[in-house]
Amino acid sequence: MKTAAYCARTSYWDARLGQRFTERQRGGLLSHELVNWASDAESLWNAAEKAETRINSRVVRELRPSLPAELPLDQQVRLVRGYCLWLRDTYGVAVQANVHAPRFKDPELEARLRADRSPGAEERYRQALFDPEKTNLNFHAHILMTTRMVDRETGAFGDKTNDLDRKKTGPSEILKIRKVWETRTNAALAQAGAERRVDLRSYRDMAKARDAPEGLIAQKHLGPAQAARGRRFEVLEEAEFQGNIRLLAPHSRQAVRDKLRGADWDTSEAGVKREAIRRHNEDLWLDWILRRARLREEAREVGQGFQEALDREVARKRTVRPSAFEPPIPTWRLRRPSPT
Repeated sequence: MKTAAYCARTSYWDARLGQRFTERQRGGLLSHELVNWASDAESLWNAAEKAETRINSRVVRELRPSLPAELPLDQQVRLVRGYCLWLRDTYGVAVQANVHAPRFKDPELEARLRADRSPGAEERYRQALFDPEKTNLNFHAHILMTTRMVDRETGAFGDKTNDLDRKKTGPSEILKIRKVWETRTNAALAQAGAERRVDLRSYRDMAKARDAPEGLIAQKHLGPAQAARGRRFEVLEEAEFQGNIRLLAPHSRQAVRDKLRGADWDTSEAGVKREAIRRHNEDLWLDWILRRARLREEAREVGQGFQEALDREVARKRTVRPSAFEPPIPTWRLRRPSPT
C-alpha cells in the first residue's frame, strides 16, 4: 500500500496494517489511471491483500520503464496505457499506472513552478519538464500489477499468475514483457517522427549481432543514497579526489580530472568511475560509427565501379555488328565432298 501511495502521490489507508500512508508532499505526478478495476486504487490493493492466504505472499509486481523525452506527454501517457491494456489481456491482471516527471536540477525552481497558480502556470511547468537545461529528462512510469488474475466483470481475484515465477516459464515471460515494451516504444517514436530507438538488449548481445562495438561497459545502477550524493555536487578534498582518479586506467585519468576538477560534478569514487565509463563508451561508439561509415563508402565505391563496368560492357555489345554474334559455321559444311 505504501508503494501504491508513493506512485500515486496521494494518501491510502492500509486495512491490513491499520495504517495510513501519505505521499502527497512529493509531487511530480503527471498521470494516474487504473486498468481492469472499476473502483479506486486504495480498494484495489486492500482487496489484493485480502485475497492472499499466506503471510509471505507477494501482492504486487512493479515495472518501472523509462519514457523517451522525444515523445510529448500525451503520447507518453498513451504508450503506458496501451502497455497496461496488453498486460491485462495477456495475464488477466489489474494494473495501476502512474507517469512521473523528471527531476529538476534546481529544486527551488521546481518549487516555484509547482506553487504557481497564475494563468498558464501548468503549461509553463510542462514546458520546463522538457528543457534539458532545467531537468534531467528522466520521464518514467510506475506500473503496479496484481499477482492474481482479476475478473473483468465482477472484480473477483482468481488464480496466481505463476507463469512469471516458474523457473521454466519465468525468464521467457520477462523477455516477452521487455520485448513488447521495446516494440511499442519504438512504434511510438517512429509515429512521432523521432530518430532515436530503444534497444533493451545487453551490450554483449548487441555486439554479437554487430549492432554495437565490442568492449562497451554497462554502468552500475546507483541506489538512492549514491544518486542523491551525485545530485548534491559536493567537491571532495584534493587528496580524496586524487585518490579516486588513481582508480582509473592511466589513459583516462587526465581527461576525467580536467572535467571534474572544480566543476559541479560528482567527484566521489562512484561519480569518477561513471564519468570514466561514459567517456570510454563514447570513444568506442564514435570509432565504431566512423569505421562503419568508411566501410559503407568503400562498398559503395566498389559497387559503383562494378556498375560502371557493367554499363560499359552493355554499351559495347550494342555497338558490335549483329553478324559478330552469329554462331560459327559447323566444320562439316566446310569439308569437300569425297569423290565417288
